[in-house]
Amino acid sequence: MAHKRNQRRGRAYWQRRIAEYRASGLSQAAFARQRDLPVSTLQRWLKKLPDDSAVLEPVRFVELAPEPVVQVPAAMATVRVGAVSIELRQLPPPEYIAELHARTQSC
Repeated sequence: MAHKRNQRRGRAYWQRRIAEYRASGLSQAAFARQRDLPVSTLQRWLKKLPDDSAVLEPVRFVELAPEPVVQVPAAMATVRVGAVSIELRQLPPPEYIAELHARTQSC
């Protein structure tokens, strides 16, 4: 390991390295070896910098109850005669439509 002695790295640098270490799942020794860092320096900064997760507030869940959904089937057909509109949910027999048309013409 070729550690760079006497190289001063600031707080921001170590905050990033510590966050990387915590997210890595590696041991301190493995992480330090991978990044060519002295293990003792990593350990010192781990003590210096608080664990971010300890600062965060716990997650609170709120149970939501969905409102019932009322489904109204759309009209299959709309018959308009003049100012009168009739919405039909099922198609009636052709005779019915013919009679409806004849009756509305006489109005």
